[in-house]
Amino acid sequence: MSLLAEKGIRAMAQGLRALKHDPASTEARNACLYGAWLCGTVLGNVGMALHHKLCHTLGGTFNLPHAETHTIVLPHAIAYNEDHAKAQTARISFALGVEGTARGAALALYDLAVELGAPTALESLGCVFAAFVLPEFEGNGLGRRLMDEAETFLFQHHQTIWLETAGASRASGFYRSLGWQPVENLPEGDIRFEKCQK
Repeated sequence: MSLLAEKGIRAMAQGLRALKHDPASTEARNACLYGAWLCGTVLGNVGMALHHKLCHTLGGTFNLPHAETHTIVLPHAIAYNEDHAKAQTARISFALGVEGTARGAALALYDLAVELGAPTALESLGCVFAAFVLPEFEGNGLGRRLMDEAETFLFQHHQTIWLETAGASRASGFYRSLGWQPVENLPEGDIRFEKCQK
């Protein structure tokens, strides 16, 4: 499985780089398809770990886009595990062409995402995740200040930002009072709100 993973990573990285330069390249698309097949074969034969669990928790809780969330979290999960999985991360480094350098697997994956123009931080998704105020601190304007900070930060990168919350929650009314507009009713009684930069 390790050899298949290594070959899959190499094929995907090479194919994606080539596609960035020539989106119509059949050869680049073939490399990506081959890499995806190899990596999918590995995925079907191994257990899932930290990266997978983090992404599915974030994605499922906050309805984040699947591919982008995995792309953002992967270098961080690899960095966390790099000292404890040296043989595996050495194969990733080799597959990405950075073996013997100071870059390492995590930084090489991050560099690849930057090179390809992929998102590298959750902020790039334009989502306010959560702003919870404990009951004993309510009524002091803390929630409003937290939202002001989050909005100011996200509006530096996005024209429209979004969040989701339970439609019947007090939070729903709070967000409405701050100018957030409901744009979509979601399963299980949740609502997606958006706010546009003025």
